Amino acid sequence: MEKKLAASFSIISGVLTILNSWSFFQQSSFHFTVACYLLAFGSLDILAAAFLLICERRRIYWGALIIASSILAFLSFALSRTTHLLMPALIAFYLGVIGGMLSLASGT
Repeated sequence: MEKKLAASFSIISGVLTILNSWSFFQQSSFHFTVACYLLAFGSLDILAAAFLLICERRRIYWGALIIASSILAFLSFALSRTTHLLMPALIAFYLGVIGGMLSLASGT
């Protein structure tokens, strides 16, 4: 049960991160770079959550990857210095960290 809950939190986090990245693609070249980072880290969240659901082993590794990609996505967003998408970025960050912590807590 914890595995499915952790994966669902992580998938929602990845989707929110990807949706945040789309708003940056229409702006300057610096924001385009941030959008690419957000797109990559959001996809990594979803991919790690999928492997968490598929693989019975190594939940700790997938949980750590989910936490790391959520932190890196939020840091990429913070470097953009935009405030109009702060709440969706915070929600995506917290959902990713909660999903990663749940998979870490469930063990190997």
